[in-house]
Amino acid sequence: MDLEAKLKKGIELKTAGNKAFSSNDIKGALTNYHQALLYLLGTDNIQEAMGSQTIKEDPVKLEIKQQTAACYSNLAACLIKDEKWPKVIDYCKKALALEPQNKKANFRIAQAYLRTGKIELAQEKLQELAKSDPGDAAVKRELALLKEKDKIATVKEKKIYKNMFERMSKEPEN
Repeated sequence: MDLEAKLKKGIELKTAGNKAFSSNDIKGALTNYHQALLYLLGTDNIQEAMGSQTIKEDPVKLEIKQQTAACYSNLAACLIKDEKWPKVIDYCKKALALEPQNKKANFRIAQAYLRTGKIELAQEKLQELAKSDPGDAAVKRELALLKEKDKIATVKEKKIYKNMFERMSKEPEN
């Protein structure tokens, strides 16, 4: 199978994954996205054999890169439904390695960071997204959730220190 045929098959499988996801068939979507990646990632060996043309010079290679990033991001979307946050982070990192400005992958990794307690990383990603699109309602919701989680963490931290200092003041001196 040549490069363009593998790309075409990868796109077909990704499209089938999108339809399954839209129908809330998460298992079917995951299967299709994984199969699409097998075709798209299988193009690496063909690309190496073809020579040293860069991705910028070859629109087919660029399309493969974009489709691969989309599949990784879509896998992350599926796993958000199951709240499998560490895998969401893994897939988003793979998508962002190919397309650092992928808005959906950046948003999904921010969601995962927030839900795994990585407040600073979530805040960094969400602020970048808010800067690029200040009107994005989903980003605003996540920023509000971030603010709430940060407030809760601050209250917990204050309680811990208060209890620690109270215990220290009650201990007899030697």
